[in-house]
Amino acid sequence: MGNNDKNTVNVNSARPDGMVMQIVTSLLCIAIGAILILVPEVNILYLCYCFCAALIVVGITLIVSYFVSGAYKKLNDYRFAAGVLLVILGCIELLRAKILAEEIVFIIGLVTLVLAVIIMQSAVQMKILESGAWIVQLIFTIIALTGAIIVLLDFKPVMGKVEGFAYYVMAIVGTLCIISLIIEAIVLKVTEKKEEKKAKENVPAPAETAESADDSEEIADNTNAMGITGEEEKKDTTENTAGEADQ
Repeated sequence: MGNNDKNTVNVNSARPDGMVMQIVTSLLCIAIGAILILVPEVNILYLCYCFCAALIVVGITLIVSYFVSGAYKKLNDYRFAAGVLLVILGCIELLRAKILAEEIVFIIGLVTLVLAVIIMQSAVQMKILESGAWIVQLIFTIIALTGAIIVLLDFKPVMGKVEGFAYYVMAIVGTLCIISLIIEAIVLKVTEKKEEKKAKENVPAPAETAESADDSEEIADNTNAMGITGEEEKKDTTENTAGEADQ
């Protein structure tokens, strides 16, 4: 990617709805994964209820935030839509919590795959911004994608040897996603400051502006003077020609 691509990146384009969902999902993955690892005897059904309740709470928060913050005045703010989606999804999953508990490993694979793709996008963004952080993001992406694919495919050579492998993947990918978000925020802030500094450097100093204005006025005065002189010479030539004709 060239410098032209870098200059077109809007460092303030992050939408709050996507960021909130990313943070909440990552934290839930860390919390649920840690509980399943540290407390193996915990009832997964209860965790599913908690997860669905969290989705509903986050959805309601996004909906309220949409109206309170005046986000409805913005063109590309989808907090309301995201909130409604989470509330509906949470309610449906509450009714199907038993089925969700039975397919918990597959659900973990899907969630971690989504987080892995989010980290991948961050790696691409860092590459466009020409930040060395893209290498770290790329490593995170490889780790997250590998873990998610192993869980989704139920790869026995790994899943069979490591007890609770899916739970470890869930907690690790959630942690990587949070770190990735922090790195992205830092890089975007640094890029924003660089752009502001560059913009200030490109603004001409007041003295230079005044000199340019004086030069422009001087050129205009000289042009006007030349024009007046030319008209006088033309007038004199015309009078001389008329005088010669009379003689």
